Amino acid sequence: MAPTTGPHTAGAIAREQIGRGADLILVAGGDGTINEAAEGTIGSTVPLGILPCGTANVLAVEAGIGLDPWRAARHLHELKPRRIAVGHVVCEEGRVSRHFLLMAGAGLYSAGTIFYRNPRGWRHAHGMWHLFVLGGTLSHYISVTRFVL
Repeated sequence: MAPTTGPHTAGAIAREQIGRGADLILVAGGDGTINEAAEGTIGSTVPLGILPCGTANVLAVEAGIGLDPWRAARHLHELKPRRIAVGHVVCEEGRVSRHFLLMAGAGLYSAGTIFYRNPRGWRHAHGMWHLFVLGGTLSHYISVTRFVL
């Protein structure tokens, strides 16, 4: 077991464990931690397992794993690895390169998620609803026709 020490560490931990001979990377976390760990496994033959422990767990739900980490753990032995498509974003003239599993956000959506992740923000008092309100409200005023990263 190798716990993360903060944001942007799961990928390096996954790569290190693969280098040590791990035949499975099992991540207990939310979409952000899972995406970071996936970044460390992309290009290897080592499968990534998910124990959904985050706020929304969109990937776990979409993959049919569900929201209960205990249930997911009980059924790990029944699962078969499968390949999934990943996206790749390169921006800032090639200085930033990231893979993503579900979606990539930029602009107002990213600003909303950064605010959401702020421990002093509304997250702990109000949950995720403000992201939907922000997106729905702004969609009435803003139309994006071209997006360049």
